[in-house]
Amino acid sequence: IPDIALTARTANADIVSAARAFFAVSDAFRIPRVEEAARSIMPPDYYDQLALSRATDTIGAARRGIAVAALTAHGQAVDPVAAWLEAGGEQVGRIRERLQALTEAGDITVSRLSVASGLMSDLTGM
Repeated sequence: IPDIALTARTANADIVSAARAFFAVSDAFRIPRVEEAARSIMPPDYYDQLALSRATDTIGAARRGIAVAALTAHGQAVDPVAAWLEAGGEQVGRIRERLQALTEAGDITVSRLSVASGLMSDLTGM
């Protein structure tokens, strides 16, 4: 997967560690659920299509960014992503709760996906 290779290169980590971190971030933030829901959205117009594309791209970049941050800051930990999540404390916990509410409260819409991508992006700066 190119995203895992990019994560490994950016974090200066081996590919196995990068893959583990990538999938741990995916699980922690329920990204597969979001991706599946995004694929089911049929935007009615061009600008909704652009918004959908941008939101999914932003979520992908955030997933890589969080994996890189975890590997960079906690690469010696048994589980770098768990260590990163713990270090993020309440702020990360609140964002995870909001993401869960967005993705599990009814159908995903372009606007919900846009909010989710913004929340994910906020985490990459931590």
